[in-house]
Amino acid sequence: MECPVCLQEEIDINNMCITDCDHSICKSCFDKWLDKGERTCPMCRHPIQSYNYQDINYRIVLKFTDRYIQPTIRRNVRIINYKIYRMSLICNGISFASIFVLLGLTSKLYFDYNTLKDDCE
Repeated sequence: MECPVCLQEEIDINNMCITDCDHSICKSCFDKWLDKGERTCPMCRHPIQSYNYQDINYRIVLKFTDRYIQPTIRRNVRIINYKIYRMSLICNGISFASIFVLLGLTSKLYFDYNTLKDDCE
């Protein structure tokens, strides 16, 4: 038998996977195909729900991978980063305002001290 993916000839029938659309593919090519996240037949693109390997039927169970989750995570990270940025601006604004208040109080205290000092002399 020949694998239509890697074109290797004379592959043992026990090393072939048969999809539910009746295409035969060598086990190593089929594993690589599934590892890439593909869930369709490499020959006809028919969705694969099960396959036969060494006279045992295997069912394909879909697992959500990072490819499906990443856009949501990226969007949430951007939202969190934006909120952190806004909080830091607010905190910096509060710190900046606090410095002005302290400078104002210090200058008032200095003015009051000089006034009292002048009165005492």
